[in-house]
Amino acid sequence: PINRYDFDPEYCYTNNLPQIGEAIMSGNISLQEECTVLLAQILNDVAKPQCKPLIRRIVNMGVVEELVELLQSGKQPRVQQVSASALGHIAFKGTIAHTEEVVDAGAIRKLVRLLGSTNRLAARESAHALGKIASHSNLKFRDKVLKARAVPSLLSLLKKFNDISALEVVSWTLWKLFTREIPSLTSQTRTKQFARTRQPCLEPLAEILLNNQDKDTNLIDSRSSKKVQDTLRNVCWALYYICCGPSEATRIVIRSGALERLMELSDNAMDTILCVPASKITEIIATRDSVWTKPIININDLPMLMLFISSEDEVV
Repeated sequence: PINRYDFDPEYCYTNNLPQIGEAIMSGNISLQEECTVLLAQILNDVAKPQCKPLIRRIVNMGVVEELVELLQSGKQPRVQQVSASALGHIAFKGTIAHTEEVVDAGAIRKLVRLLGSTNRLAARESAHALGKIASHSNLKFRDKVLKARAVPSLLSLLKKFNDISALEVVSWTLWKLFTREIPSLTSQTRTKQFARTRQPCLEPLAEILLNNQDKDTNLIDSRSSKKVQDTLRNVCWALYYICCGPSEATRIVIRSGALERLMELSDNAMDTILCVPASKITEIIATRDSVWTKPIININDLPMLMLFISSEDEVV
């Protein structure tokens, strides 16, 4: 019999893993649920450097394809949630070959489909798993997530479950999706890609900044809510990488009314987690075109003068 997860993951790795794998592939839904929970917890608890041998064994058992199939267990949202969690850990903590195994098994499209689940936890875990696949050093995995139309589904998830946990995970996944560009892309392709995947995210991301100001309770400065701080960090980094693209991105940020909020965050030197990405966005806006210099000076002139002094832009 398989004990519940009250033992060391290393012990489970060496003793119970074959039984867990057999149970997941047994077709018995109650056994599958219990053992998928165990597997997800083990993968979560084992540190990334030590996880590769464990993942190699899991992949070799043929469990990955079964986990992907379990994503479709519509009447078992708990099974969907922990299957998404396990697949995310395998893709994030494993090698390129392990991530390939997850992707080739059809995980991306099924995870994108799961974003539409009415179960909050299953949808959120799916978003997290997609972010873990997209954050891999090999850009082809990120691009496959984008091609599967994950972005519209992620934005729909924001509207459906507008709580801080969903905001934190979705904003993190968007950050990972937009972190890097492929150098070989032509200018025309970049513009099309911006319009299709990045531009629709600007206003929802700006709205998160504006809706989490908490001026009365001073949530951010008091550190009373790490989730709020992490969410704003994710949003700022996502906005920064989007703003590195066409000038239209900075125009949308200004029109959204989020510029003043970004200035507040960039002016808080005590909070480098938020200050750094927020400052990067305001610097792009200030130095990209002289048209945008005056609006930023109007908000907060002295701190911005330091950015202008260090700018390489001759006009500024």
